[in-house]
Formats: sequence, C-alpha cells, structure tokens
Amino acid sequence: MPCVQPSVGWRTPVATTEPFRGLRYDPARVRGSDVIAPPYDVVDAAQVAALLDTSPYNIALVESCPGEGDARYAAAADALRAWETAGVLRRDSEPAYYAYEQRFALPGAATGPGAPAASTLTRRGFFARLRLHPREDGIVRPHEATMSAAKEDRLRLLRATRTNVSPIFAIYADTEGAARALLETVAAEPPVFEARDARGDEHRLWAITDPARID
Repeated sequence: MPCVQPSVGWRTPVATTEPFRGLRYDPARVRGSDVIAPPYDVVDAAQVAALLDTSPYNIALVESCPGEGDARYAAAADALRAWETAGVLRRDSEPAYYAYEQRFALPGAATGPGAPAASTLTRRGFFARLRLHPREDGIVRPHEATMSAAKEDRLRLLRATRTNVSPIFAIYADTEGAARALLETVAAEPPVFEARDARGDEHRLWAITDPARID
C-alpha cells in the first residue's frame, strides 16, 4: 500500500491522477454477488473453485488465475477477452473516476444469541489512473516491502491481460475534506454495481463522469 505525498508549497511536485475507461460487468448479464471475489492472496485453491462454481464469470478466474506455469496467465487473458466479446464485460464509453464503498462488520464483534449488534463500518475511496514516479522522488512512497514472487506474479498477469485486476491501495491527505464530501454525495445516488460477498460485506460502485466532479 503506497502513500501519495500531498503538495506542500508550490515547489513540491504532486501526484497525478486521471479518470479512465473502466471495464465493468454488465449488471443485466450477471449478478454482482456472483462475480465478486477476494484478492488472490487471501484465498486458496478450494475457495477459488467454490467461487467459480457460483459463476463461470467470477473474477477469481482472472484475479487468481488457477493453473500451472505461464499457461495460467494466458488462460486469464483468454477469459477476459471472451467475456468482453460476449458482452458480459463492457468498456465504458467515457473516462471516469469510480467511487467505491465497502460496508463491513467490525472484526472481532461478538456473535450469537444475546450478543449486541455488530458495529458496521463504511470505507470509501475511488479508482483512478495514477502516474508512476521514481521511488527517490518521494511522490508515491511505498508502505511495505512486497515479496518479489508476488510482484513477479502480478506483473506476468498484467502483461498477459493488459488489464489491472489487482489495483494498489493508496492513501493521501485530503486536508480540506473535499474528496470525502464528494464521495458522501455520490454514495447517496444509485450505484452502477453492487454486491454482497461471502463474509456478508456490502460493496457498491459509482462511475463519476461529470467534469466538475472529476475536477
């Protein structure tokens, strides 16, 4: 998880983000809860198989790309192309930022008869293109030392699919609260995608295309 360095004075270089044309599931073709999946590094082979039993279009087929050797990355790329050709996945016609919301029960909350209701927390963010910078520039700063094998695996998948299905999680200082306020406004509107995962967490997505909101 990198940290994005905010601007401090006019001389300080800043991170650059841009909207992009996302590749999204068509809600008329699939049910969101059937195609959502956890990140590849928190599920085992049996869990991936269970996800694929739920739907042949579950993103775990691409994100976890089961199989052996380089053939698994080619198979993931073939699946993405086939889904897009079939219209299960559709490329948005205009660039957007994608607001995302996750509602989840507080970990460790008591369960069972007589237990108090678990606290539900909400986390919001957005998907965007982020310009890369040399590490020494200090604009996008790494948070953790990712294992070499994991980086090589994700790079091979990215090269094969030409699609980023494993986006990084970044944070930055929203000192004025502008992004927070906008995300709250967007979250009051109907989402373009929603799902509930096996843990019971709720996920919602919005496409932000209005030029004023993008600015």
